[in-house]
Amino acid sequence: MQRKKKEVRNTSAILKTYTAGATLTELQDKFGIKGKSQLASAVLDALIKSGKMPAIARGRVKKELPTEFKVAVNLRGTIVLPKDAVSDAFHFTQGQAFIARRRGKKIILTLAE
Repeated sequence: MQRKKKEVRNTSAILKTYTAGATLTELQDKFGIKGKSQLASAVLDALIKSGKMPAIARGRVKKELPTEFKVAVNLRGTIVLPKDAVSDAFHFTQGQAFIARRRGKKIILTLAE
């Protein structure tokens, strides 16, 4: 769970003071900001809200999972399916068993119960 960020309300005043060349300690004292990271975040938010800097995308980007992939039979006669195409997409875990059925030129895997 993300921490709730303390919002500094007067972003235009922060930006004006920052661009005027105020020192870090002056900015911290004037706006009641405790740490340097909180100050950097407040200045960044002010720049984004003023339109002088584009917004930064936050959060995780979902990985696009393949819908089709090519596999080959190895020397031992086994077929290895890629992890991202099978385990990550369907949330399979180690040790789960499947029933394999042949239908014409297709192989259908069904999760064994």
